[in-house]
Amino acid sequence: MGISATSKDSWLEAGYELFALEGPAALQVEPQARKLGRSKSSFYHHFGDMGVFQQAMLERHLSQARLLARRESQCANLDPELIQVLLEFRTDLLFSRQLRFHNAEPSYARCLQEASAAIGPEFWALWAREMDLANRPDVSRALYDRLQDTFFLQLSPQNLTEEALRQFFQQVRQLVHSLKTTPV
Repeated sequence: MGISATSKDSWLEAGYELFALEGPAALQVEPQARKLGRSKSSFYHHFGDMGVFQQAMLERHLSQARLLARRESQCANLDPELIQVLLEFRTDLLFSRQLRFHNAEPSYARCLQEASAAIGPEFWALWAREMDLANRPDVSRALYDRLQDTFFLQLSPQNLTEEALRQFFQQVRQLVHSLKTTPV
């Protein structure tokens, strides 16, 4: 990889992380240039404008989502295996969180939908098995969809930890157990 590709990749990596932590409003060329020790013209050389840059970040996110799905498919359990994978993809989860918060932007909504389509089936299969709901796919899927929203609303850089993920999955297990054992 040449210097040019490395420079382009560094812009993408820095922007991706900034978007994940602070959202789209934080994407400004000058502060990123200072942080990277590069000129603003380097940014425009690689991307032309912020729209092209954001599209490249969304494509990166989709690539990461496919990689996450492959890693999820190799997990035998939520804890500890999936938790470790989720922590490895910490920035990607936070990026997805920002896409959810800003899904009024059509390109963000499309990216979120495509990323969820890649990740969802692998996660949902493990989820249904771990929650002992594999024989109730309708209930499992509805609960998964609602809890996914809750998960991303609660997610922050500060609480994306092994312990917090473990607690979240334990609370979900308790909820599922309660729903299954409470008479109607």
